[in-house]
Amino acid sequence: MGKIFRLHNSATNTIQGWGDSQLYNKKILFVDDISTTGSTLKACLELIKSAHPKKVNFLIIAKVDNVE
Repeated sequence: MGKIFRLHNSATNTIQGWGDSQLYNKKILFVDDISTTGSTLKACLELIKSAHPKKVNFLIIAKVDNVE
């Protein structure tokens, strides 16, 4: 299994455990158990896009529609 990192969305928008250079040109897979609004996935993508990964994929186990 590859290295795992933890996203930390703060005022500095840092990625704990990995620097930008370690994500550059890498294939990234985000796994989300349940997606409701998609805000978690959007936040993850915004956080790492400056690191210029080669490819970003999302795997969603369940999708909730019509969240009110």
